Amino acid sequence: MASILNRRLLTGLLLLLLSCLILPVKAATTIPALSLTDPVPTLPLEPYLQYAGTDRETGLDGALGLSYQPVTTSRISLGYVRQACWFRFRLENAGDGLLKLVIAIHFPMLDHATLHIPANTGVKVLTAGDAEPYGVRALQVRFFNYPVDLAAGSGQDYYLRVDTSSSFI
Repeated sequence: MASILNRRLLTGLLLLLLSCLILPVKAATTIPALSLTDPVPTLPLEPYLQYAGTDRETGLDGALGLSYQPVTTSRISLGYVRQACWFRFRLENAGDGLLKLVIAIHFPMLDHATLHIPANTGVKVLTAGDAEPYGVRALQVRFFNYPVDLAAGSGQDYYLRVDTSSSFI
């Protein structure tokens, strides 16, 4: 009788342990949201970013199905990678007015950095990068800046594709 109880307890503990190991993988299927209200201060996105590496040919449709991992450091530092990286994040406007935002990448040595903004009407694409013509930038400044509008009471998922021959520092 005691042997059966010990086996059940051991089985229960093992299942609990396995569920704890599985939960972090499931957590990456949802995007943690950064809730904003006016005035919006300058905020780092790293605590809200998730990333996935993929071949250089993967477009947004393929990126939507990737397995994303959370960024667990205060700065993105992936070193040299031979593949394209996708980053995703979610912004929510908790206020009652339109938010005009600028998403900035303060690392000007990325070859291609393309922000994809999916919507019901299609996908808005904003392009930047040191291998892209300067004139294609939405804001023609030193760093890569993407102006976005966020309607009152709404949320938006963003997907950033980075492909570069330099390091991710």
